[in-house]
Amino acid sequence: MAASPNFIEYVCGKAVAPTEDAQLEGILLDARARLRQGRPNYLWLKDLVNPQQAYWAHIGSTAIPSEALRSAFAFGDRMHDLAGRLLQRVPGFAGQEALLDGRAVGIPGVRGKIDFRLNESIVEFKTTSHTVDSGSQVWDSVPQDIEQLLFYAALWAYRPGQHLLVFHTSNAGRPLRIFRVQISDHGAITTQLRARANSLNSAVEGRDPSRLKRCRYFAGECPPRQSGECTCVQLEDWDTSVLRRSCTLSRDEQLESQLEPIWATVRSEPRPLSSWDLAVPRRAYGRRTGAQDEEDWIPDDEGWVWRALREADLLPGPLEGRPRTSLDRPIPFRASGFFLRRPGSSARVETDPEPERKQPALLRRWKRTTHPAPFNLKNQIMQLGVLCALSGSPTGVLIEECPAAPAAVVAYQVTFSGIADISTAVRQRLAQISLAIESGNVQSLPECPAWLDRSTCPGCLCREQAQAG
Repeated sequence: MAASPNFIEYVCGKAVAPTEDAQLEGILLDARARLRQGRPNYLWLKDLVNPQQAYWAHIGSTAIPSEALRSAFAFGDRMHDLAGRLLQRVPGFAGQEALLDGRAVGIPGVRGKIDFRLNESIVEFKTTSHTVDSGSQVWDSVPQDIEQLLFYAALWAYRPGQHLLVFHTSNAGRPLRIFRVQISDHGAITTQLRARANSLNSAVEGRDPSRLKRCRYFAGECPPRQSGECTCVQLEDWDTSVLRRSCTLSRDEQLESQLEPIWATVRSEPRPLSSWDLAVPRRAYGRRTGAQDEEDWIPDDEGWVWRALREADLLPGPLEGRPRTSLDRPIPFRASGFFLRRPGSSARVETDPEPERKQPALLRRWKRTTHPAPFNLKNQIMQLGVLCALSGSPTGVLIEECPAAPAAVVAYQVTFSGIADISTAVRQRLAQISLAIESGNVQSLPECPAWLDRSTCPGCLCREQAQAG
């Protein structure tokens, strides 16, 4: 790379001074206000398998998940990503994260996003620490998981009758558990789905969580329960008898045996590098070579901005043709961030309007009482610049959520000059990392930025090399 070894400074040097996007801030604040006022524009289907938890999210609860719970979320996300890589290698794979809108089947106001599709079957993937060796154990231990698959089946306009429920179990030598779910009564499932949606809407409107039965998730890790907001432990469980009678679960051990060697291969493959790895190439080297442990990233709690983005319908559907921002060569890479649906520029004349565009975006949440100034956001601006460069968009948006600050959200439009140069720099840095791995020469890579706390990096390859020298 012709630029400085400091990748963050190189990309930030291509950034024009950020400008605050008050319109986007207003859209998000307005969406948050609507969420707090009562019934949202629509419900996500996953809300309806555990409406008690969804209730607190919809009324704007500020309870913060524990680090243990966020770690569990991160593990689930990691396993879900691996499940996608597994199923993509299975004959009949037909897509993932496809959007379903209940309006098509007479259930307006409910949307869902299926995990995967294999041939003509919906595939729901879950992680669990429970024993789920039989259909009865699924219903007794994780009824929300089979309910979610049944509700997706009710939401889909096509009704083949059979779907797949796949578990990754953390307490078994052979981790995969696969159940074929044969549906015999779609009407009963649809009735239950409508009843759940009505219950959640009425509870939110009336500010009465007692209408939603007992929460099924997280036990002592439930944030609203830990904060003292929720007392649903006193309530009854949901009655699942109607749903149980509407389907049959049968374990497919033959398919488990077929997929287990593929799963083992997928598990052994290192995850793609991220935008942050470009700034800390020696850490990336360590994880790819096994010199350092692959640590699961523990995300911050989701916060209200994600819910506001969904409420304002700013997130593209999974099949809307978002730009490709991942690379397979010279080493697998996936840019950090997401995309927003944004209207075209008002500078275009009404007879020739600019079409809606997908704008690169990065969201970061801060646990502080003031928002960081743009010059203190160089790492975030670097990651946004990489996303912009690989998607071919010169402008992106950086959203800061700061719940404790007077201004709860700030959004900056950031324009980058020379995104082709940034794209080239990304590929050159990846080539550097790939060559270092092939040669076993970590010293060929730039050290991590000096401001990083190297004591938090087990087996730090910068510190060890410096000491050896």
